[in-house]
Amino acid sequence: MPIFGFLDSKRSIYLFDPIYPWTAENLIRDLLEMNSQSQEPINIFINSPGGYVMDALGIVDVMKAIKSPINTIVLGCAASAASLIATCGGKRYISANSEVMLHEAAMQGYGYIDTRDEKFAKALKRLDEMNARVNNIYAKQTGKSFEEISKVMGTKDDIFMTAEQAIAFGLADTILTEEELAKIKLSESFKNIKLSEQFEVEQSEAELKKLHLLKTCSLKDRGVEITTATLESLKKNFEKNVRGQDISIDYTHDNDSGEKPAGAWIKSLEIEGDNLFAMVELTPVAEEMIKNKEYKYLSVEIDPLYCDNEGKMHSNVLLGGTFTNRPAVKGLDPIKLSENNNQNEIEMKLNLEEISSIEALKSENIEIKDFYKSFAEMKSQNAALVASNAELNQEKTKLETKAAEVMATLAKIEADKIIAEKIAAVESLIQKGTIANSQKEKVLNKFSSKSEIEDFYSGVPASIKVRATGSDIEDINSVVNDAKLAELSKQTGQSIEDIKKYGLSKNNN
Repeated sequence: MPIFGFLDSKRSIYLFDPIYPWTAENLIRDLLEMNSQSQEPINIFINSPGGYVMDALGIVDVMKAIKSPINTIVLGCAASAASLIATCGGKRYISANSEVMLHEAAMQGYGYIDTRDEKFAKALKRLDEMNARVNNIYAKQTGKSFEEISKVMGTKDDIFMTAEQAIAFGLADTILTEEELAKIKLSESFKNIKLSEQFEVEQSEAELKKLHLLKTCSLKDRGVEITTATLESLKKNFEKNVRGQDISIDYTHDNDSGEKPAGAWIKSLEIEGDNLFAMVELTPVAEEMIKNKEYKYLSVEIDPLYCDNEGKMHSNVLLGGTFTNRPAVKGLDPIKLSENNNQNEIEMKLNLEEISSIEALKSENIEIKDFYKSFAEMKSQNAALVASNAELNQEKTKLETKAAEVMATLAKIEADKIIAEKIAAVESLIQKGTIANSQKEKVLNKFSSKSEIEDFYSGVPASIKVRATGSDIEDINSVVNDAKLAELSKQTGQSIEDIKKYGLSKNNN
């Protein structure tokens, strides 16, 4: 008999969320309860991004253990751990435009990881064992060998398959026809948990309307519990204006991609028993839409751990709301657990996966409020370290600048010393009569050091007459005329040419 011949919402389960411990708990409870009622087939509709592999393995074990046949129907995407569940159905269906995604299991680490740590090696070994366990299941369900599955999974990439490819690989059996799909009424099959209530607009003072925002409830599959204490905290933080701005009710939760118009502004909150009401000022457009029954429900956005601009933490802060025509389930999350609140670069976003990780702290007897207190202290210490590091960098820059100035001064001193030594060497040559005073600049420019000057003129005889003052020397031809030269030649016995060429003998004045 075709699957849709016995489609019954009481025998159908919808895995349209990530696979977390509470998702697995609810799904397993439903499987066991349905199996205890009768052994008729159970339908699991799947559109999930996957999640924790151990929780998926728990679901698979129960699917195999109970007597009721299990039909899996992929509508959208069965990714990661969700593909494992979809593959383990007795009859496995997939819609034409759906897809299946496979990849190996992975682990998540926090803080610094030292690959030499024995714990790290053990974690890798456990990961390999878990991948082997999963690959064995895929091999059994697809009819492929363990080696074939391991080769595909070992590519380390996300492997996406169309409906046709999934059937060819052995992950599904049948592609649903449009006629079969048309018989499914998913919206009537959900077990709705209402976090939003149908509201009636009540006239109040100053044209304010009374709207029903929220009531106490428990959402285990989302890790959310709304208590009277939650409602009181929401009201208290609203009255303290923790957000520092007016709170609006919009037409969509998605204001991160661009500001959307407001439909109402919340003026005050009231608690009546287990219910939270808001006195709001509706815009004319919103009021007209409500009168025309275009909107019938409200959903709210709250942050269970809100960090304000000063870095202070607040429990349960109302962020806003939206008009909607759907309750809180059916794959939607009307209550958002985080808001982009990074005006001061404070990153305090909490998604469901992070909250599930925090839940693990409870097993270690660590209170979440204590955890965030420590977290806030760590952020403060980190900010202080960053400031201190900035100051040290400034001091370092100053010292480097000072060192450069000192080195430049030392270089100048050394250069001046070399010049002084060269001048002294040249002055000595002039005094000895080795070179003329007119050659001074030329010699200074030609040689780079005192030693070069002294080496070059070593052994060169004096050929320049030193004036009586001893302060200058000149070529002999510049201070005597021909008559004087002749007289000097007669007196010294030197020829005029020798006197002109070599100067006077050192024995003569």
